[in-house]
Amino acid sequence: MRHTAVPFVLLCAVLAAPAGAIMIDNFRDGRRATEAVEQGSIGTHTVVETQMTSILGGTRRLSIEATKLDVAGADAVSAAVVRTPGRLTYDSSVGGDGRFKLAYDGGGSGLQANLSTTRGIALKLDAADLSALPCPVTLTITDASGGSAIQTQNVTQPTRSILRFMFKTMSGVDLSQVRSIELALDPGAAGDINVQWIRTFGARRSPRAAQ
Repeated sequence: MRHTAVPFVLLCAVLAAPAGAIMIDNFRDGRRATEAVEQGSIGTHTVVETQMTSILGGTRRLSIEATKLDVAGADAVSAAVVRTPGRLTYDSSVGGDGRFKLAYDGGGSGLQANLSTTRGIALKLDAADLSALPCPVTLTITDASGGSAIQTQNVTQPTRSILRFMFKTMSGVDLSQVRSIELALDPGAAGDINVQWIRTFGARRSPRAAQ
């Protein structure tokens, strides 16, 4: 019998999520670099954190972009990882507009993740203010051979909500060999939004078990 080694960071991510699910990020792991990331000029700032056992692949890449700032030196967009209780917060000043992106790719070496045993990826929003809405959220999954699938949904409610991206509506990607997962959020001007966690959901039953 051939045994396949399971990467430690993948094992931790599985154990941190409900049965049958894989935790991608619960924002309870982060160092000083991502506790507060501010962009006070037009452009993008990216922070990469590695060797984090509660994140799928061990690495989180957070990019925050300011696309419009009414008053230079006063307006800005920012993001912070709040490790207790665990959330990512995005804030925009009154005259600011921007967006942010979360990417997971094992630090460039690939996740080597099998998501084919689940039904999709869920994103839990802790809160959002009305100026942030509607907020498009775009999920991009890329496999080991370069195939990819993209799906966009909108956050429309300011209260806690969960967006579910169903794999059955995403084609062109091999879910048994996922190399990277990317989520891009584009809140409205002067909008604030909080993300609590990202994980898979809905374990699939094998054909034999379904009989």
